[in-house]
Amino acid sequence: MKSILIVFFLVLLKVFVTFGQDNRTNSMIYYNQGVDSLNARNYESADSLFTLALNFDRSPNTFFNRALARKKLENMEGFCYDIFMATAHEDSEARMLFLKLCTNTDTTFFGLNSVATSKELAFTTKVTAKRKYDSNKDIIVIDSQGNEVWSNEVDSALYELRDSTHLVVEQMPSFPGGEQSLIQFLSFNIKYPEKAKSNNVTGTVYIAFMISKNGMVKDIRIIRGVDDDIDREALRVIGGMPRWFPGIQDGRFVNVQYNLPIRFSLNDGKKIMTR
Repeated sequence: MKSILIVFFLVLLKVFVTFGQDNRTNSMIYYNQGVDSLNARNYESADSLFTLALNFDRSPNTFFNRALARKKLENMEGFCYDIFMATAHEDSEARMLFLKLCTNTDTTFFGLNSVATSKELAFTTKVTAKRKYDSNKDIIVIDSQGNEVWSNEVDSALYELRDSTHLVVEQMPSFPGGEQSLIQFLSFNIKYPEKAKSNNVTGTVYIAFMISKNGMVKDIRIIRGVDDDIDREALRVIGGMPRWFPGIQDGRFVNVQYNLPIRFSLNDGKKIMTR
């Protein structure tokens, strides 16, 4: 009987690809209904529908639209939380609204020699934004071309901890559509290397990578491999993942270490997950 590829993902047991599809479908249904309610000025309904959508997929767009609904409901603390979450993928409109409505800002202008100067002579601009609903501060440095670099102002004693890559945070990173969608993405994209298949090479590849504070997948490496071809295939697929929703610690997006074991197995039996 012809061998059938089975790829097991050890992060979850006995899950099915259709669950990931259901997650995205449910999220999109609630999201579209929320947009309809928002356009119809039914803001309480929009808030509830966007909340339901976020149960399936933590999308920055959904946070952005729920923020608009909450602003209309005069829930400014909820608005500020959501509009901050919408900045996860560096959305410029969300950042502008967050600065304008959710922070008290202090602006300083600097010349070429990094000495404070007037706005007209400025080479760089530093904006210190103190959040209205928590104790965090955001620092935005803007160069003469309008490029922005965002960072957080923290006590020097805490700097190393805040800027490091975390292993566990209050809110762990999430793949778009959730864990089931991650399973589906891997299942659809992994191709068993022909040479490894011909030689009956099987085993589990352990991969580590970082989900950066803006959701990018970085620093991918093999912790324990199986075979050069299989290892390369696992690295290729992980490197092709879309942006994640980043992890959050103390009200800030942070870098988070993520480990993922993927088992490559050839089996003549029932097809569990296939490419």
